[in-house]
Amino acid sequence: MRNKLDLAPIAGVDETPASYLSRLAATNFVSAREFAKDFDLSFQSIVDGCSREIRKLCELGGTTFHDLMKNTVRRTGPAFALRSEELAKDSIRRVRVLICPACVAQDIATSVQAPGLTAYGRLAWTLSPVRTCSRHSIALVEVARDLKPGVRHDFVRNIASAIPRIPRILDRAIHRPPSGLERYLLDRVDGCASSPWLDKMPFFAVAKTAETIGAVAEYGRTVNLKKLSENQRYTAGGAGFEILHQGEAGFTEFLAGLHKTYQVRRFGSEGPQALLGRVYTTFGQGLPDKAYDPVRDVISRFVKVSLPLGPEQHIFGKPVGRRVLHSIRSASIEHAMHPKRLRKLVIASGLAPDPSLPDRKIVFEVEAAKQLIERERTSMTLNKVPQYLNVPTGTFRVLFQAGLIRRHSLGEGELNEVFYRRELDEFLTSILKNSREVPAGDLSGHHIPAAARRARCSAVSVVRLIQDGRLSWIGRRPDVRGFLSVLVKVDEIRPFVAGEELRGLPIGKTTSKLHIHHRVMKGLIRLGAIRTERQRNPVSRNMVTIITYDELSKFSEEFVSLFMLARERRKHMPAVLHDLRAIGVRPVHEFESVGATFFRRSEVP
Repeated sequence: MRNKLDLAPIAGVDETPASYLSRLAATNFVSAREFAKDFDLSFQSIVDGCSREIRKLCELGGTTFHDLMKNTVRRTGPAFALRSEELAKDSIRRVRVLICPACVAQDIATSVQAPGLTAYGRLAWTLSPVRTCSRHSIALVEVARDLKPGVRHDFVRNIASAIPRIPRILDRAIHRPPSGLERYLLDRVDGCASSPWLDKMPFFAVAKTAETIGAVAEYGRTVNLKKLSENQRYTAGGAGFEILHQGEAGFTEFLAGLHKTYQVRRFGSEGPQALLGRVYTTFGQGLPDKAYDPVRDVISRFVKVSLPLGPEQHIFGKPVGRRVLHSIRSASIEHAMHPKRLRKLVIASGLAPDPSLPDRKIVFEVEAAKQLIERERTSMTLNKVPQYLNVPTGTFRVLFQAGLIRRHSLGEGELNEVFYRRELDEFLTSILKNSREVPAGDLSGHHIPAAARRARCSAVSVVRLIQDGRLSWIGRRPDVRGFLSVLVKVDEIRPFVAGEELRGLPIGKTTSKLHIHHRVMKGLIRLGAIRTERQRNPVSRNMVTIITYDELSKFSEEFVSLFMLARERRKHMPAVLHDLRAIGVRPVHEFESVGATFFRRSEVP
């Protein structure tokens, strides 16, 4: 047993062993690490909660072992423990020091010792989820950060620069009550558990879960958790605790709210990651610890009964298994039916409680979907027409939009809109009546979609040329049925569909004509020296940027590059430039930024 030192402070209420070691060392005029070395103590072991080393410290300071030991965060391999609670590494503040200025001011006011030796570090200040003093209802204030290994945990030295500023810090402090999460976590440390569902989870898991859920509740499903400030984390923790304190029912209700408020995107998938945002990604990718399994279980159950997920999909790495629900989108893909048609059927059958919802949010039982679609397949619907005509879906769409294939209504309601088989046959007859059978090896023609692509026109234009009798040759393949059996010659189509010839040259070709680099051309265009126009390419039908022939001639008549002058005079460019300067001819000042030298032709002899 060691003798008590003459100069030893009294341990404060809830003071940590590291704080007491720092104050004991400072009272004896040395740093904490120097003190530990002088008295054969292991500084790091005290920080890590070694009971043997803390007992030695208590003997030197004359304080009760139990008073310090209960405020010890013990290292337990890769994790940590505080009393009966399990902590993670990020549950503890190691390189930052936060204090309650009211507590420090009270320490100083109630002691005759020097202020720097009186203030002590509380256990709650070392817990990263705690950001408010529960005694004074004041936000903790950061007084040191990014501490280097050699000065960490030396409380007296860490707050020394803040001691003279305590009155000013206290005046500026934020007054607020402890959040529900902070009160709950501190109660757990004291052995007063009060939330049945959360009590089953470790301390660190409750803190992380509450802050994550609360951040999404307060700042949106796409919140960047790493960029939240301490005040935002305080708000998030409180909001998350209020949700989770209600147990699985409250958590599920929150998830349902996220689902309900999700704004459907025009493109992209809408699985659980998109709908739940950080709630799903955080527990699916960033927190693999099994301590979060209760949270993942609630999310999984919600997703399975709320989203139309197929057996090939996964939730947190586990296959969904049997599909329970279909959405209009998933059913349309699985059964190869157009979603608009399927939507009409679903709404008419009463399977959509809210018809205003988008396709991805209208869900119904798998069996109901099967019965509905099977009934639809017995009639000539929009989805069956392309197959009946043997026409690609894209081509059928443009033919339908152009009015070449008509749809009829047999009664009230959109469900009675059908295609007549007779009219579909008449359409095929109109493009086949003047055709001649082509041997299988004859490659002289192309079917209509291929010919349209090669001629750079719409299939509608080709069909109308056939129906109007304007083509002299129409072939027919005997081994192919319907629309795709019709053959036409591309060369015969092109004269009918070609557009206006370009009035100039594309920018890429003008550079070679003017003998300038493309960067110079861009500079001239940017300065307005050469104007461009937009015109539709007669072959590709795409809009292209051109420089008209008139514009090119105008520029060439007014300006000439140093390169072209040297070429015309069969001299090197420096020699030409020297000759021109000698007679007072200067380059065009406005073109200095384009990367080439130009002269006005009127000034060049």
